[in-house]
Amino acid sequence: MPPSIGFDFDSCIAKTYSLDFFIMLFEVHLRRELEIPTVTSETKTHIEDCINNFYERIALNEIRTGGTIFRPSFLKLLPKLLKLRQRGKISNLFIYSNNGLYEAINTADRILAIVIQKQPYNVMKEELIKEKDNIIHVLSPRIFLDAACRIKHEPVHGSHFREKSLNGIRECVNDVDKLWFLDDTRHHTILLNELKERYVVVKPYNINIQNKTLADFFVKSFSIDAIRPDSEISSILLSGIEKTMPGFIVGTGDSDKEVYSKFIHALNKFSPSAKNSPIIWTKEQTHSDYIYLKTSLKEPLGISGGRRTRRK
Repeated sequence: MPPSIGFDFDSCIAKTYSLDFFIMLFEVHLRRELEIPTVTSETKTHIEDCINNFYERIALNEIRTGGTIFRPSFLKLLPKLLKLRQRGKISNLFIYSNNGLYEAINTADRILAIVIQKQPYNVMKEELIKEKDNIIHVLSPRIFLDAACRIKHEPVHGSHFREKSLNGIRECVNDVDKLWFLDDTRHHTILLNELKERYVVVKPYNINIQNKTLADFFVKSFSIDAIRPDSEISSILLSGIEKTMPGFIVGTGDSDKEVYSKFIHALNKFSPSAKNSPIIWTKEQTHSDYIYLKTSLKEPLGISGGRRTRRK
């Protein structure tokens, strides 16, 4: 059976910290609001188009920066992995995470699919996965902290740590024989001891896309009027924003500048570590990490030779 490769999520292949507000707004609260029978089909379509526009802007920013939300070296390696999966040389490419918000993992993978189809990655749609909701995805399955398939084999310690194990992964992912797993910690000692050299410890990836950048994308996707309290769309959006960021209030007489300033202030309070501009990886950092990933995965990649330097 071909090998499989599993990926931890947070600080391993991606960092959605500053994006989490928008994910909770769009994929949790707005989904519920749009199910209310009184919401018109025109409003639903408009909001869906705005959300898609927002995700497209994030994807274009990933192309421009070479990777901010996503680990740049992972983006560089991914096209080769996807081609091998399509050819049957790799069985599974999946996420196995202790992130407690499934929507974060799911949405990030949705954005990843947009990124990876564009230049310079040029992945073909046939190499990706079209799921039941007609959304194109990259990695599957996407297992989060409280996935039902993990409960039998993997106990929870505290509120956010669930052990990872080969038995748990095989319960959640079909056709896993020889497995490589990438993680940014050695905390999962059961899986580490089971996989040994095939448990690849990567340097933690902790770059946050700036709150102001996301606010700009939001305003360009929805318009500033979308968070003014005088339309059907704004009433839906403001209801979701207030559930996510209690205390966010926009006055009917506020200027565009005042509304925008309040929104930035609320985002900085929600995600304080993303207040300043990110220091993205240099080309040298990306290349060094890419070589490390490529060498660590040389067997599933079908590469002979090369020696991996263990990460400390």
